[in-house]
Amino acid sequence: MVGWKFRGTFPSLWSQRSETLIDHEDVRERDAEAKLKDKIYADSARGAAESNIDVGDTVLMAQPRRKKTDPTFSKERFKVLARHGAKVVIASQSGIQYCRKVDDVKKAPVQISNTTAADEEDLGNSEPVFTELQQGQEQSSTANKVGTRQQQGCIIQRPSKYDDYFVYCVFN
Repeated sequence: MVGWKFRGTFPSLWSQRSETLIDHEDVRERDAEAKLKDKIYADSARGAAESNIDVGDTVLMAQPRRKKTDPTFSKERFKVLARHGAKVVIASQSGIQYCRKVDDVKKAPVQISNTTAADEEDLGNSEPVFTELQQGQEQSSTANKVGTRQQQGCIIQRPSKYDDYFVYCVFN
C-alpha cells in the first residue's frame, strides 16, 4: 500500500517487502493528476469562471439587502486599486478604500451620454413629440395595419375582437 503496514488475515503478507517496492514520488504524481482532473470536472459542472476584474476598472460593490426590493449592488462607482488573487482593493470617489472579495464586486456598465443640451430641454416637455416620415422613406406593411406593432424583430398583433377599441396614452 502507501507506506502503511498491511494487517490482513494472512500473516505472510505482513512482511516489509511492500515498503521497498513503493515509489512515493509516483504515488504523489498520480494523486496530484487525479485531483487536477476532478477539479476541472467540478469547475465545468458548476460553471466556474475566472473573474475579469483588473486594476483600473470601474466597479459596483455589493451591499446588504434589508428588503426584498433592495438592489444587490450600490449605485456608487468604485475604482479598483489592486488585486491579489480573490482579494480586491477598491476606492470610492471620496477616497475611502475597501478590501473585498472579487465575488462582492462587478464591473460597472459603461455610461453612454449621446444627449445634448437641446435634447435635455426636449425631455423636460410633457407633450408627446410626433415625427412624420420624410419623402422617400417607406413604412413597413405591418405598421400600417391597425393593432399591430413591431418589437425587436417580432410582430405583436392584438386579437381581432379588440379592433373597435381605442388605445390611448396619458402623458404627465
